Amino acid sequence: DMNSDDILHINPMFYGSSYIPASCVVYELLKSIDFDVKPFSWIALIGIIGDYGVKDCEWMFEEQKKIDDIPHCELIKASEIIASSITLKGIKGCEKVLTTLLKSQNYKDFAKSSELKRWNKIVQTEIKRLVKAFEKDKEFLEEKNVIFFEIKSKMNIASIIATIVAEKYPNNIIIIRKKSGDKWKISLRYQKGDVNMGDLAKKASDGIGSGGGHVKSAGALVNNWEKFKKRVLEFL
Repeated sequence: DMNSDDILHINPMFYGSSYIPASCVVYELLKSIDFDVKPFSWIALIGIIGDYGVKDCEWMFEEQKKIDDIPHCELIKASEIIASSITLKGIKGCEKVLTTLLKSQNYKDFAKSSELKRWNKIVQTEIKRLVKAFEKDKEFLEEKNVIFFEIKSKMNIASIIATIVAEKYPNNIIIIRKKSGDKWKISLRYQKGDVNMGDLAKKASDGIGSGGGHVKSAGALVNNWEKFKKRVLEFL
């Protein structure tokens, strides 16, 4: 119950349309209670990149330049390593990333982890294969401006692929699905933002699962793909 007196719910969306990732919120919260956050700003920046919040948090990167002008490509690489670790190893990957971050003095220390680099290489190889498969097997419905694609992989990778192809096709609605047991995991992306992906995911999954998210990025878990797809097309 988010309305409980025992919970302080902090959500930037209460105050405007800016997209502020949790890592930035935590950084600012700690700074506001006089915690010395500067030594950890590189971690916040990695989180912002991983959450695709750079545009609304440019001031954070400007602030970092005054401390240490870290190459943006290095922060992107670190963010990629984190995403790959979680994709490949789940909770174990999260724990390894956290342990490594806690031991690291800076982004260079973090990027040295041989195990994390090995996991990243495995995931990046699979990503390249699936992006190639997307180009070959995607279903493009021009009249609805939507591209559908089914991922066939052992990895929980639908969200990553959806984000990658959405950057390549910013003018199209991207809907990626992957079978998970007897359900479908679905990722929705649309860079233009004139169709709300969160609303679409919520309405299309009503009664057959659950869904929701942001204007440009959303997800759903449903037990009936054909019904979900039909609702998507009706919504569009």
